[in-house]
Amino acid sequence: MRFSVDEENLQALVEHPDLKYRKIPLVIILNKQDKENAFHKAELRDFLGLEKLKTQTKMSITIRECKGKEGAGFNECLSYFTDHLV
Repeated sequence: MRFSVDEENLQALVEHPDLKYRKIPLVIILNKQDKENAFHKAELRDFLGLEKLKTQTKMSITIRECKGKEGAGFNECLSYFTDHLV
């Protein structure tokens, strides 16, 4: 499985001078959770090195699961984003 964002690109985003010190939400949406071979949040968190990234920025970073065809989890993704806007 290939992710559209990898650790290196995410690191560059988090270190961007216009974003690094701003308290803004970053929601990573883990789609296709209805598939048998779907990645779990913990696997993606480890793959992207999110725990380390969270210590390097004021951004609020989270992973949310959804099932695009059903729309399941989509409202929770949007709610997290809007709840953490300053």
